[in-house]
Amino acid sequence: MNGLPPNFPAASLKLAAVSALTLLVSSASAQMFWTNDAGDNDFNNATNWNSAYPNGVEARINLSGADRAILDGTPSANPGSLRIGIGSGNTGEFEMRSGTVDFTSNAESRVGVGGGTGYLTQSGGSLQVNRQHQIGLDSGSTGTHLQTGGSFVIGREVGGNSLVVGDGGTGFYSIGGIGSILKTRAGVQLGRNGGMGVFEVLGSGISQIGIGSEGSVDGRWIQGSGSILRVGIDSGGITPIYIDETGGDAGGDVTFAAGSLLDVSFLEGVIPGTYTIMTWDGIVTDEGLAFADDVDTDRWSFDVGPNSLTITALASVPEPGFYGALAGLIALGAVAYRRRQR
Repeated sequence: MNGLPPNFPAASLKLAAVSALTLLVSSASAQMFWTNDAGDNDFNNATNWNSAYPNGVEARINLSGADRAILDGTPSANPGSLRIGIGSGNTGEFEMRSGTVDFTSNAESRVGVGGGTGYLTQSGGSLQVNRQHQIGLDSGSTGTHLQTGGSFVIGREVGGNSLVVGDGGTGFYSIGGIGSILKTRAGVQLGRNGGMGVFEVLGSGISQIGIGSEGSVDGRWIQGSGSILRVGIDSGGITPIYIDETGGDAGGDVTFAAGSLLDVSFLEGVIPGTYTIMTWDGIVTDEGLAFADDVDTDRWSFDVGPNSLTITALASVPEPGFYGALAGLIALGAVAYRRRQR
């Protein structure tokens, strides 16, 4: 017995075999691997891919340093999605300098996955991700995404999140520079499934950080225990993160889990004042946001208000013993005053 009906046509059996083979070939060709065989690091050079340029299929990069992939101009066709640093022991690096890339498939893009280490740096151009963007996915993975220019837009979401930083692994996203833009269709989550994420904002030159500002889905911010929101203040202050509600149907909420951390510093010397680092349209749930260990709490304080997170920096920090000496002077003054009253 071969498990087939007795009257199963031979032609149908042949067709099934051909279909299965076609499916296997299609699955294998759905991924293109970066090789840098031409030695010029050019993302647009088909020779640098194992079979052909990843037109509409997943682009996989597991080389770094001198063999990293560099995009410096709009490609003739868009890849389906991007995976950088896949698998234990592998390191991948993609550098985007200019051009426009709009990933075409409905698959997640990932930086550091399956125990790998991934780096994505963007100094210019327009990068459009068509589904969720994951940085540091799976245990043992490390993902780093540094944006110092250009536009980064995440056009879709999975489970209410467009950007996940530290999903089982360690993830780091940083935005700075002049005119940089980050827009997401839905939420941002830092740290989940035992992972740790860092979201860093550097200075006031950034044009926009709009969470939920791309499309019709509400933004949200979920920061897990041990994950860090890090900000650097320059002479112009800082560009705030905006958690956007769309459609007037509630949303745009913020959650700081117990043990979530805030790290603050100056980029250009001490500039005292109060700075707004995040605003939101919805409601906030603060279960225990705290300063990171290296923050000088004699200089810095923060406030979680109904619709904003602000930080305040003092002009100077009293030297050790200042308050004790001041108390002593007040006491001596009180003694002298009482003596004059006798």
